[in-house]
Amino acid sequence: TPLCNKLTDIYSIVDLLYPGIFGTEKSFRNKYFADKQGRVCRPEMKDELKKVVSKVMVRTLRKDSGIPFTERFIYSFRINSSREEMLLYDSVIRYMKTIYNAYENKRTGLINLRSPNYINFKDNRAKTIGRPKVNYLLMKELITLQQSLASSPRALIKSLENRREKYPLEIPIIDPIISLASDIGTYSKVQKLLETLNGIPGEQAIIFTLRLETAYMLCDNLNENYMTARVYEGRLSGYERQALIDEFRRGKIQYIVATDTAAEGLNLQNATIVVNYDLHWNPMKIEQRIGRIHRRGQNKDVNIFNLVMKDTIDDYVLKVLFEKIDLFKMTIGGIESILSEIRDDDFSVEETILDIIMRSSKKRDIEKELDQLRESMEYIREQSMLREEFSKGILD
Repeated sequence: TPLCNKLTDIYSIVDLLYPGIFGTEKSFRNKYFADKQGRVCRPEMKDELKKVVSKVMVRTLRKDSGIPFTERFIYSFRINSSREEMLLYDSVIRYMKTIYNAYENKRTGLINLRSPNYINFKDNRAKTIGRPKVNYLLMKELITLQQSLASSPRALIKSLENRREKYPLEIPIIDPIISLASDIGTYSKVQKLLETLNGIPGEQAIIFTLRLETAYMLCDNLNENYMTARVYEGRLSGYERQALIDEFRRGKIQYIVATDTAAEGLNLQNATIVVNYDLHWNPMKIEQRIGRIHRRGQNKDVNIFNLVMKDTIDDYVLKVLFEKIDLFKMTIGGIESILSEIRDDDFSVEETILDIIMRSSKKRDIEKELDQLRESMEYIREQSMLREEFSKGILD
């Protein structure tokens, strides 16, 4: 259903198909809105609205389409870090907090922990007093650093080298971290990936990572272990991309290692496996990845593998936000509805999570605030389910 659960969505779609049938948007609001947000239609106008909509729209439910939809199965692996990997992780998190505090030491918290009302999560943020304007560059740089840390030592070194050139005053902190990253051999997450793929021989898979350096590192490791793999990335020409996809469809390539360049616009139903080697914090991005293989035309069940390092930020996000709310099995529309409600005027979902982590001094504080965010998401999901009844009432 192409609705975001507001009457204005109906107006926009119908007016596009039949311009002027509802008059102006203002007159439409005055005539049909029973509340300010347009979530409820005036009872006495409901039949008239359905009559107008029926002239231009035919609604077919998925269950009535006759199109088979296969199941998806989720497998999450929490990988134990080596002593060296955990030392590197802790060093980078301390470095990130140093950067964050230097810029944001006067900013009040994004989430009001003292508020018992989880339902008003967004309202509490909006009412925060004396909050300076968000430093978007800071948040972007910290997210980049965190993603590189979670991805691979090679990706982290690349990000740190870039910061070294850009911020020479940070060199005394950066150089020891680069040294730690350089001393790590085969990353534990790489070992788990190879182990997982060896357990399902012959199956094609798309492996998603957030960093190009990691993508090429993984491709090298796969090919060295007698697995055919290629990297799909944004710098490839249109011809090169299509040639790679054609080879994958013909079975000449077993694995595509991709950045999120491949998360949209590709139909790869010949594969049945998606590996989230790097977990994207935005649930919409994860669903777009899965949608490359779990879509119309897929006649097999699909398997989704998530790899995270135990007791890291990604582990908390996977456990508290993704698994407890079962976001991996929600539709795009359901996820979009949650994200549009939870999003702050200044913060994206990724920035919201990062802000929680940077402000929290202890791991239990991180889990507490993420759990509060989960409570809000669950409430919004429940409201979305109620609003589905709204759509049925107007369109069915």
